[in-house]
Amino acid sequence: MNDVLSFYRLILRNPSAMPVSYATDETNRFAWRLAECEAQVDRATAAERAHFFGRFAHTVVRTTAGDADATSSGDLLQTEELQQIIAADSPDMAQLVHLARENAFWREAHRLQRYRREAETARRRALRDYLRAAEAEPCDPCTRFGLARA
Repeated sequence: MNDVLSFYRLILRNPSAMPVSYATDETNRFAWRLAECEAQVDRATAAERAHFFGRFAHTVVRTTAGDADATSSGDLLQTEELQQIIAADSPDMAQLVHLARENAFWREAHRLQRYRREAETARRRALRDYLRAAEAEPCDPCTRFGLARA
């Protein structure tokens, strides 16, 4: 909510703007929607970057027995995948686990990329709607914000 409010204030160029007239003013409604889309793009981009950077930053913890345990959430495999690997009874179990982890990583990467693209599309539409509404309004700031002229 704080991200949305900060984007909203930035869009309106008013550091004290509050979405009070959200329901009555069409331009403010579109500005609030644009702020929500900006925050969504910001979160989706951050999640996508964290996924990619997390892959290279994760550490492998060695136990006393010498086993490796990956601590990255991107390396977690589904139960069905593990059962298929074990059922394969292949002598090269490590290679199968590695391939399954790679597939899981890229599935998650594609999903996050899709979310980011959907957020960017929503932002473009919200920006278009906001600009149309802003062009239709009078340019006088006194009438726009409901201030009386002295």
